[in-house]
This record gives sequence, structure tokens and C-alpha cells, in this order.
Amino acid sequence: MNLYIFNETRRGAIYGVGTYIRELTTVLKRSNINVCVVNLLSDRPYIQVEQIEGVRYLYYPSPIPEQRTKSDQEERDLYHRNVVYLLQLHIHDKEKLIFHLNFSQSSVLVEELKNIFDCRVVSVVHFSNWGSTIFDNLPRLRNILQAEQPDDFEINLSDSFEEEKTFYSLLDHCICLSNYMQEILHKDYGLDITKISVIPNGLCDVVDITKNSKILRKKWNISPREKIILFAGRMDEIKGMTYLIQAFRHVLISYPQSRLVIAGTGNFDKYIQALQDICTKITYTGLLEKNII
Repeated sequence: MNLYIFNETRRGAIYGVGTYIRELTTVLKRSNINVCVVNLLSDRPYIQVEQIEGVRYLYYPSPIPEQRTKSDQEERDLYHRNVVYLLQLHIHDKEKLIFHLNFSQSSVLVEELKNIFDCRVVSVVHFSNWGSTIFDNLPRLRNILQAEQPDDFEINLSDSFEEEKTFYSLLDHCICLSNYMQEILHKDYGLDITKISVIPNGLCDVVDITKNSKILRKKWNISPREKIILFAGRMDEIKGMTYLIQAFRHVLISYPQSRLVIAGTGNFDKYIQALQDICTKITYTGLLEKNII
């Protein structure tokens, strides 16, 4: 099998999607599958190819900024057409060719891949555009899609949903991370249930229990009596930061010797202001590398 895993340079590539691709390539490089990661919208100045521990990496740079004459959608479609055209130069073994997508890219990408190659195209649903906009409020989505006189916001959200729906309908198979999302794909997106597989996320990381907690507390200047609550992720409304703040305030009432440690990047200014009165109880570490303990 020749597997081409598509990635993009965006926030999700640093967090969940990036972790997913890293875990996937780590497992597959021990198999007989030829794995190549295709990085779109790269910051590399030109197309580059790397080979790292048995996995090939292709980098396709972002379009050169110039005077725009096309819409955002037209620009994306043109970019994906060019990527597929150039990809032909780097694919020599076309046996059992599978393209694995991780973002709901333009439907043109799927169509062009199928037009050019004898292949199968699969995708993983890591998130939805409407979910990021209305915080995964499914009843609200369904009301918007059925609205008889939608406003501009509702029209834009409906259009985005329809783009995703078209994208998923073109796939040979779709992978989602939960039964909840499988039901949405089947009932709301109209996908055949036989074309959907549920594969929950997993990590190969093993907790290092040899670390002495007293030494760690001393290293990070944490009092021996403090109770630690760790939030690891992006500081974003969709990640539940508002509820985290509310919950931590309640925790401090019963357990005043508590500390909230936030590991990740995001909108610091917004949440620092919201937490001014309890700022001495919160530690912001920024994005940490996995080997920093």
C-alpha cells in the first residue's frame, strides 16, 4: 500500500491533528506500508522532499501573495488543482494508492485526486467548521438549516455546512472519532453508515511514574500543599475556557490552596483580564515540548 497523509499548516496541525498524524506515522513506519506526509500551505520557499525514519515528507508552499482577482474559494480550488498536478511528479509507485485527508479541504481536491489517480480517498473528521462557529451546538445547527428566512450569519453557516457535506459525499470512506460524530455524519450529512468507521484517538505515550513529585514541585516552584489542576490545550472559547474559569472559582472556595496550570497557546489577553482577581492562583506555561517535565 502507498499511503499519502495530507496535513496543513494551521492551528490544528500543532494540536490535535498534528498529534494524530504523528501517532499514525509512528505506528505505520513499522509496517510494510509506504507512508508519505504531504504538507500543504507550508512555509517552505519551494517544494521540498525529506526522508525521516522511513517516512517521506513533501512540502508544498503557500501561494505567493499578489493582487487577488479571485474569491477565497476560487483561490483554494486553484491551489489544490496545482498541488495534485505537481503531486504526479512525486508519485512513482501507484499500486494500492490511498490518500488520507485530515481537513475538510475543497471538494476540488478530492475530485482532482480521483481524476488523476486510480486511488481511494479517505478522510478523518477531526472537527467541523460549523462546530467551531457555534461551539458544537447541534440543535442550533439543525434549526439554522431549517430556517425559512435565515439572516446573513445563518446563510454563511449553511453554505459552510453544505461545502463540508459535498466534501464528505465524495470520499470512499470516512473515519470519525466517536459514535456521536458517526450519528451526525449519517443523519445530518446523509452519509451511508457503511462508509463510516469509528476509531477513537489514542496515544502511544506512557506515563513516567519514576519522576519524584517532590522534585517536580521544587523544579516548577509549586508549594507542597497546593492542589494542581492542569489544563492542556488551546486557550480558546470552543475549548471551554469560560466554564474552566467558572469551575476554578468554585474550587478556590472549598480548596483555597489550589493552582490552575494552563499549558498551551491562545488568546492570553482575553482570559488574563477575566482572571485578574485570581491571577496569583494561575500559571501560564505557554506551549510545552513533550520532553520538558
